Amino acid sequence: LGGICKFNPKYAPTYTHNGEKRIGRTSYHLRLRVKTPITLFRIPRKRDKLKDTNQYSDRLKLRIKSIEYTRDDHAQCISVSHPEKLYIAGDYIVTHNTAMDIFLAATIIPRSVAEIKIIISPKNAVDLVWTKSLKDIIKITPSFWSSSTKGPAPTTGVEYYVFHFEALDRALALGKSLKQQRKKFFVIIDESHNFNSLTSQRTKNLVTLCQMYESYSVWASGSPIKASGIEIIPMLRAIDPKFNANVELRFKRIFNGDSEYANEILNNRIGKISFKIDKTVVLKEKAFPRKVRVTLPDPSKYLTENVREEMKEYIEKRVVELQGNMKAYDAMFDRCLDYFEARIRSSDVKDEFKKYKASIKILRGIKGGASRESADLLAFCKDFEKRYLMPGLSPELQRDFKKSRSIVKSLLLKVRGEALGRILAKRRAECSVELAQHCNLEDIISSGISKSLVYSTYTKALRATDDYLTARGFTTRNVYGDTAKQVTQIVNEFRYSDEINPVIASYPALSTAVPVEFANQIIMLDLPPRQYLYDQTVSRALRKGQKNPVYVFEVLLDTGDVPNISTRGDEIVSWSREQVAALMGAEFSGPTDDEYEIERVDVTKAIDSAS
Repeated sequence: LGGICKFNPKYAPTYTHNGEKRIGRTSYHLRLRVKTPITLFRIPRKRDKLKDTNQYSDRLKLRIKSIEYTRDDHAQCISVSHPEKLYIAGDYIVTHNTAMDIFLAATIIPRSVAEIKIIISPKNAVDLVWTKSLKDIIKITPSFWSSSTKGPAPTTGVEYYVFHFEALDRALALGKSLKQQRKKFFVIIDESHNFNSLTSQRTKNLVTLCQMYESYSVWASGSPIKASGIEIIPMLRAIDPKFNANVELRFKRIFNGDSEYANEILNNRIGKISFKIDKTVVLKEKAFPRKVRVTLPDPSKYLTENVREEMKEYIEKRVVELQGNMKAYDAMFDRCLDYFEARIRSSDVKDEFKKYKASIKILRGIKGGASRESADLLAFCKDFEKRYLMPGLSPELQRDFKKSRSIVKSLLLKVRGEALGRILAKRRAECSVELAQHCNLEDIISSGISKSLVYSTYTKALRATDDYLTARGFTTRNVYGDTAKQVTQIVNEFRYSDEINPVIASYPALSTAVPVEFANQIIMLDLPPRQYLYDQTVSRALRKGQKNPVYVFEVLLDTGDVPNISTRGDEIVSWSREQVAALMGAEFSGPTDDEYEIERVDVTKAIDSAS
C-alpha cells in the first residue's frame, strides 16, 4: 500500500468492563500512516469522510538503521537507453540513469579515489535535470556548483560540479587546479554521443579532463554510436592509458568504414558492456510512425537526377574558376606561413609546424581530395591552424589565410562543400517549405489528442511554416536560432497555455534534455540526418508521463519510382539504422519498415483544405 506502520506496546494498569475492575494488561497500538488514505476505500460514503491532505508525505520515509557485512560478490551497473532512463531492477526496485550516476559518484567510487564529482551535461539539462536531482535524490543536499553561474568554477568548498558542453574549457581549468591540489575526481558524461567527433575541441578537452589522474568516468548515452565504429575512439582515449596514437591508427584502419566483419567484431565487444531494457517494461504507450507521402504540382527541381546535374554543373564551373587563380591563392597562403614561421619562439611549436608543412605538401599532391589519409591530415591541419597559426597572424593575413587555405589544401572538397550547401541544402529547404504547405499540416495538428511538435533541419522551412500556420489562426512558439536559448521557458509556456500549439523547432534545439510528454504528435518536415537524432526527437514526447499514443508523421515527397531528395533523406536514416544495428544490435537501431502506417496525401485535397 506504500504506507508506514508503527507498532508500540502500551501498558494499562487497570481498566473496567461493564463496571467491573480487571487486572492490568499490556495493549498494543498499531498506527498506519498512508500518504493518500482515500485510496484505501471504495465505498463513496467512506471516501467522502476523508481528506487527501498528504499530511504524512514528508515523514513517510524508510531509514537505514544498520548495515551488516554479508559477503563479497560481483556487481554490474546498468544504464537504460529509454529517454526517462527509468527501469525496474530485482525486487521491483525502480531506479534511473541520473540517479545511478549520482549513486556511483556518491557511494560506489571511494572518496580516496574520487572525492570531487564533475558532471558534463547538455546545457538544457544542467539545472532542469542535474541540479534538481542533486537536491531531490540525496537526503542532505551536497555542496554543488553549476556552469549556469558565470565565471570560473570555485576550486574549494564544492563536492559536485555540473558543466554544460560549451563550458568544458572551464571544467578543464578546474581539473588542472584540482590536480595541483592533489584532489582526485570522478567524471560523468551525460549524452556522451555528443563527443564522438575526434577533431572537435570540446571532445579533446573532455578526453584531457578524463585522463588526469587516470580518473574514473561514466559515459552515459542511449545512442553511443551514431553510424561509425571509430566514434568510440574518444571514450577509449579517455579510459584506456594503453590506447596510444599507434593503437588508434590501427583501430581507425579496421573500423573506419562499414565492413561487415569489422562491425561484427566491434558489436561483440561493445555488447560485453551494454545492456538495454525494452521501453515496454516502464512505458505502456508507444510511437506509431506514419509516412505522409505528398504529391506536388511541379516536383522537378527536387528530383535527385536534376539536383545531381545542377551540382555537377556548379562544381565544373567553380573548379575551373578557382584553378585559374591558383597561383594567386598559393602565394597568399605561403605568405601567411612565412609570416608565422618567422615569429615562432617555442621549439614544440616549431616541430608541430614542420609536421604541418609536410601535411600540406601531401594534401597538395592528392588530386581526389577525399581519402582516409587526407581526412586525418586535414583534421591535424585544422587543429594546428586553430590553436597556433590563426592567432599568430595579423588581422589582414588572417583574412587572406581564411580565403586561401581550403583552396590550397583541398580544392575539390571545398567546391563539393559549396555545392552541397548552395544547391542541395537549398533545394531540400525549399522542398520542406512546399511539403509543409501541402501536407494538410493544419488538419494533422488540429486532429491531435493533445499538442504537436513540428521539426525541420532548415531555418527557412521553420520560418515559412510559422508564417503559414500563423496566417491560419494558430498560436505558435519557435525553438531555433536565438530562441533556442529560452527553450525551457518556451516549453513551460507550451505546457500550460491552451492557446499555444504547435511548437516549431530545429532538431538540435529541441531533441535532447527537455521533456515534452504533454504533446503526442511529432511532425517531421524532413528527416534528421542520423537515426540517433530521430530517436531523441521522438523521445521528447514518448516518455514517462505520456498519456496518449505518440504519432510520428514523416512528411516525404512522392514522385513514384523516380528518386527525389526528400526520400533520399529516408534512405540515409535507413542506412544509419543498419549501421547502428550492426554495431550495437537491433534493439538500438530504431523502427523497422513494417512498423509504419502509410498515409498518402493527395495534393488536390491538400490545396482544397488549405484554401
